[in-house]
Amino acid sequence: GTDTNLQPDALAPAMCGLDERLHWASEGGAHWWVLSLSWGLQLAAESCRRRGDQHAWQAIKDCLAGAQQSRHGLALLKQHDPNNPVLQWLQNDPSQAAEWACHQPNPERLRRPMQLLEGWCDPYLRGGLDLWQQALKCGGSPELIIGPWSHLSWDRRVGSCDMGPEACGRVDQWQLAFFDQHLRGQSRPDQPSCWAYDLLSHHWKRKDPRLSPDLQWGLSSHGLAASCSDEGELKAQQSGHGQLVWVHDPWRAVPGRGGHLGLDAGLCDRADLDGRADVACFTTAALQQPLELWGQFELLLSIRSDQHSFDLCGAISVLRAGQSQVLQLCTGVLRVASDNGQDRLERTLSFQPLLASLETGDRLRLSLAGSAWPQISCNPNITTLIADLSSSRLQLNAMAR
Repeated sequence: GTDTNLQPDALAPAMCGLDERLHWASEGGAHWWVLSLSWGLQLAAESCRRRGDQHAWQAIKDCLAGAQQSRHGLALLKQHDPNNPVLQWLQNDPSQAAEWACHQPNPERLRRPMQLLEGWCDPYLRGGLDLWQQALKCGGSPELIIGPWSHLSWDRRVGSCDMGPEACGRVDQWQLAFFDQHLRGQSRPDQPSCWAYDLLSHHWKRKDPRLSPDLQWGLSSHGLAASCSDEGELKAQQSGHGQLVWVHDPWRAVPGRGGHLGLDAGLCDRADLDGRADVACFTTAALQQPLELWGQFELLLSIRSDQHSFDLCGAISVLRAGQSQVLQLCTGVLRVASDNGQDRLERTLSFQPLLASLETGDRLRLSLAGSAWPQISCNPNITTLIADLSSSRLQLNAMAR
């Protein structure tokens, strides 16, 4: 909204951001697809209801109820709500910041007491982290709380996973205590700058988003990492090795599942996806000691294709000791724009931040594919992806830099 000289006494933004391009509509150069269309159709349905267009309202309702928005939602928006803001987002180029709105609050507002409630499986998490950093830079003392939640699920069950009793029912109490302190002058215990929920241990921890362990792995394969899910290796603190060639076929595109960009957001089992011949997998040896993952993964990979553009979609998972499940922890997407895909350049694929504690005997896995439909739109071309693994590096960085 419009900033004024009248400043609030305290703020509690939840799951939001200031940059419409990076925090509301796109990631890695690709538009959010199913999320944007679903949101746009909800706005369109309300517009139809207000103007009394029952036929259009019902058509949109049927589309959403039948989960057909990924294929038919765009046409419905153009037909029934041509001024919908989502249509404008989808027309803008995610690689061109100048085409997008970026809101900037008054610094005095950012210095006010602020409590930010976020979720690991929410697409707006990066917007919340950006707000937290901006408030710090302006001299504020914001509180950051990151739970296991998605955009809509704020309880212990997120997607198909039970995230434990500590994930349940504390949001209202936290907000009430925050406002009681800053609006009513009531005392409350000292709060950490950041509370974060561990996706695997199911406990809250005091953390600092500006810190992260110095962890990195090289990708290694003899060429069969897509053909055989346990052939590719992640080698800690070592250089990568080999070359990998695999194919994206839009006829049977690899689906996006869980993560933060889907309607089924949350942790999930992706063992069947990793078994596909168009998904490349790289896995560590069994851990010799516990390992805490705190930060944001980035993959640096020299990759090209036989097309002018391509997508690179990644997932970070854990294979628990003695279990067959491949538990996906976070995902990331990268769209390499037209006329640049055939050049062999080092690309950077960024993942959703996380906190997850692996145990002795667990294995960490990186999975790569050429699509994540319908989380992002699908490249319509059969595409051969060629990766030089010798300079590859998967690294864990601080999520606030």
